[in-house]
Amino acid sequence: GYDTAPVTVERELTLAERGGRWYVAAEESGGDQLWDQGPVTVVRGAHSLVMGVGQDRARLRALADDADRAVPAVDAAWRGAWAHRVVIELPASLERMAGLLSAPAASYSGIAAVTTGEVGGAGAAPADRVIVNPEAYGTLGTLGRQVVLTHETAHVATRPYTSSATPLWLSEGFADWAGYRATDRTAREAAPELAHAVARGQLPARL
Repeated sequence: GYDTAPVTVERELTLAERGGRWYVAAEESGGDQLWDQGPVTVVRGAHSLVMGVGQDRARLRALADDADRAVPAVDAAWRGAWAHRVVIELPASLERMAGLLSAPAASYSGIAAVTTGEVGGAGAAPADRVIVNPEAYGTLGTLGRQVVLTHETAHVATRPYTSSATPLWLSEGFADWAGYRATDRTAREAAPELAHAVARGQLPARL
């Protein structure tokens, strides 16, 4: 009930004939699904569905609580239509996260979470997922976790209106704004890299 349309995943099967009968000798896909990695534990929140592999239920419940605070925060920031709910996957490790994203683990070692799904289209993104890095997310404090999940939930909300032509300063800037707007952090505290660049005179010529 969380996805707006069925999701199709391509898999490549290698068939072999043995003794006059055909067998599936190998199976490959573009990336793992969470349930390919082991038994899935599911926790439902008021605005969230959290699925984990190799994680205890208490950690999944805490993640659902964070997500249930993130959705109203995004509602307050985003006036466009969206589902007002979020699906989160928590794999067992950074390596397993990379398997879900079909990418090297090093690409996500310092990233707490990412949002995946189809961009653009007719307003229906059938399989948006927030995939959490259990290692990086686990190092964050209460505020950091809330900012991260609100940021990623903002991507879920705006995904149908986003395309490859959307500039990163806009999509990432809005998500950061949504994440920080209800906190007491100043712009200098929320974006220290930008503050340092401005202090050095490294200003963009244009957006």
